[in-house]
Amino acid sequence: MLSLDTPQLAAVGFFIENPFHVVQVDCAVNNITFAHELGHNLGACDDRDSSGDCEGSSAFAHGYQDTENQFRTIMSYDCPVSGGCPRVNRWSNPQQRFLTRILGIPQLADNVRSLNAFVR
Repeated sequence: MLSLDTPQLAAVGFFIENPFHVVQVDCAVNNITFAHELGHNLGACDDRDSSGDCEGSSAFAHGYQDTENQFRTIMSYDCPVSGGCPRVNRWSNPQQRFLTRILGIPQLADNVRSLNAFVR
């Protein structure tokens, strides 16, 4: 990981073949961006609307957005709703909840499953 003190770049991460990422200092912790970029290094994908197929990873390796309750998991980009969705410090996982809401969708948004498979 390389941290930069430049406002022009928040972060950029790559997948398994090129496991490096760059994170802007102010975004690294405040917006959970360090974890987001590290997730890319471990094969996790952005939310399905933002990442499409996400080459080289599992079909379920996507982040999750809850636009109704307006939150998103670590690998998701902001929700397309007025005011956006704050990022919560959780990986997508359909077996877990944030407050009372599920954190993923089986077979579609389960970063925990993909990360566990990667480290085994």
